Amino acid sequence: IAQGSACAMGDAMDGLPAPTAAEYAAAAEPAAGLLPPRHGHLGAVLVVARDQVLTRDLQRALELGGYRVHGASGAEAALRRLETEPVRAIVFDLACDPGGEPLRLLRAAGVPLLAVAAPGLGTAATDAIAAGALLLARPIARDTVAALLDTAFVAQRRDAMLAHYRRHEA
Repeated sequence: IAQGSACAMGDAMDGLPAPTAAEYAAAAEPAAGLLPPRHGHLGAVLVVARDQVLTRDLQRALELGGYRVHGASGAEAALRRLETEPVRAIVFDLACDPGGEPLRLLRAAGVPLLAVAAPGLGTAATDAIAAGALLLARPIARDTVAALLDTAFVAQRRDAMLAHYRRHEA
């Protein structure tokens, strides 16, 4: 389970006053000129979520990582979208459509599936893992999404290579 990091905003360190919320927000934004191109050179990712804050945060993190982002508000909408728009991965909020069946249907698309789990979604998280998804626990740090996608793509390439060699061994 990948999980974002947390810091205590109100604590003063070394006698310095604690930064304000605005200072934290400014520090969290990347410096101009350090961003990768936003044209989606790494391909598209489908974000399936109803929570607008989560959707915005995931979109920002993915775009900063070089991905184009498509959205869907549930598993059915995601399946319709997948018929017309190929994606490299799917990020699915378990609160959107809990249960194993939507995950199995999305997993059948043949791309890595990242499942976002909020605290208290134990059974849904177990179903996600059983469906072959990687679990992304909330709160989510920006770099965690990209790192988990990288892990998923490496695993996908490994699995494809293993399948190739197994076919040629027979």
